[in-house]
Amino acid sequence: MEYQWGNEQFVFEADGYNLQYRLLPHQLNLHGHCDEGDDVTLGKMTFLPPGGRLLVNPTEEEHSARVLVCRIEDEALTGALAKAWENLRANQPPTIDDPDACHSLHRISLEIMYPRASTALMVEGCLRMALASILRWSLSEPNFMIREVVGGSLLDTELARLESFIDEAEDIIPSAHDLAGELGISASHLRRKFRVTTGLTVHEFVMRRKVAQAQNLLLNSTLSMKSIAYRLGFSSPSTFSIAFHRMVGVSPTHFRQSANR
Repeated sequence: MEYQWGNEQFVFEADGYNLQYRLLPHQLNLHGHCDEGDDVTLGKMTFLPPGGRLLVNPTEEEHSARVLVCRIEDEALTGALAKAWENLRANQPPTIDDPDACHSLHRISLEIMYPRASTALMVEGCLRMALASILRWSLSEPNFMIREVVGGSLLDTELARLESFIDEAEDIIPSAHDLAGELGISASHLRRKFRVTTGLTVHEFVMRRKVAQAQNLLLNSTLSMKSIAYRLGFSSPSTFSIAFHRMVGVSPTHFRQSANR
């Protein structure tokens, strides 16, 4: 689904349990709230119950976004989602920041864009994985302050700082030592914190953001595959293509051609 908004408030009303995952653009500085909630920074994934409303604040510039929208009707799943919503209401709804759920939803979008054998079964399985991850995240999220106090995870500000560092790094793929230096901690300490915070290794996290940048460039620029590969820090077009295919499921060339059909 394509959304467009600008200097007027954008309102999304859910007619069921709705899970939305922003595919593009990768980075978008938006703020909004539910009917009675406080303003929060809206991430890539949002979750609303039946009758819920998401109010996106006006922006100075016109924006558009490509979004995967999942409406869940299965009774067995809606029961779990009702529990997840109760857990989230006391925290910071409607944004969900769980890398496992994001990965599952991204895989659904790829299956829809590039259908293959058993696509329907794969979509259903990925959706169940995403919902299970959201439920687990909602149950553990109230403990986030405890994890930060004991130093077991990265602060939101630290993670955002590293994300910006990765996205702004051209002609290089940052290493754990590079990111640790940005925060002034040891690489081993960063690796432990990264695993607790994101469930990923540093390298996996960096590669996901680089591939997301590649998708944006493939869709919204005329740069060649070679130029994109070197701009993002890959050692060669072939290593770029291998990394892209591993995460997206298709080659960069196929991805661009399919999007332009």
